[in-house]
Amino acid sequence: MIQFHNVTYTYNFNTDTCKDAIKNINLKILPGEFLAIIGQTGSGKSTLVEHMNGLKKPTVGEVFVSGQDIWQKKFDITKVRFKVGLVFQYPEHQMFEQDVFSEIAFGLRNNGIAETKIESLIFEALDFVGLPHDILNSSPFDFSGGQKRKIAIASTIAMQPDVIILDEPTAGLDPYSSELLLKKFKDYNKNKGKTVILVSHSMEEVVRFADRVIVMHNGEIKMEGEPRKIFTKVEELNEMGLDVPQILKVFLELRKLGFPARADIYTVEEAKQEFFRLKNLTKGGKSFVK
Repeated sequence: MIQFHNVTYTYNFNTDTCKDAIKNINLKILPGEFLAIIGQTGSGKSTLVEHMNGLKKPTVGEVFVSGQDIWQKKFDITKVRFKVGLVFQYPEHQMFEQDVFSEIAFGLRNNGIAETKIESLIFEALDFVGLPHDILNSSPFDFSGGQKRKIAIASTIAMQPDVIILDEPTAGLDPYSSELLLKKFKDYNKNKGKTVILVSHSMEEVVRFADRVIVMHNGEIKMEGEPRKIFTKVEELNEMGLDVPQILKVFLELRKLGFPARADIYTVEEAKQEFFRLKNLTKGGKSFVK
């Protein structure tokens, strides 16, 4: 679906202050996968995803979407932006219309969608993010940060893109709303076969929802693989300033105390089962604490 061939992006190219934001990236993103991208602030995550729909042009290398070099001469780059939707980390930077209806309808109209169909697509998008239909005449700037994020997501999801990129989509949302939103994107991914790319600082979100993880550090891809395999590399992640899911940290600490706890616990259900197992092991009076 999306491929990077030896992509480097340099800020202030050909100046004394030039700096590589991403370096020699080779990456293939498959149709229908749920990919997570993690890394410290400044690791190159946002620059990487901004190449996926043509917001940034590589200094060196090529980006392909559906087999098409998107920077080839005479290619209409706007086609990519309808196929690959990007929700920025700060949704207020995306908003400019005077009411919510016009905000969500903007992309649909520019993509030639018939007016008779636009309203139903907008209602469907609002339902997706859990916003009521009666906000459509309100200004998008009158809402809280979390609600603005939902409106921005609705604007993108209404386009029904083949790929949707989410840059910290749950920032500013309460835990219940975050969980509900990510579950909907997982359903969107599985039921419609759409590709979802999640940029997140929440290791809990990553391990629960992603099929594959890319770890960025200093503009390079340092690791990639299934979340459970990535999070076994605790020391390497810590060296890059990254953490592991909180639940796993609890069991790693138990191991340090001498308990024979598993080191692959990532969910609440797994944690419950492991606590029961450890409790049963100690019923006979045997202590595992050194």
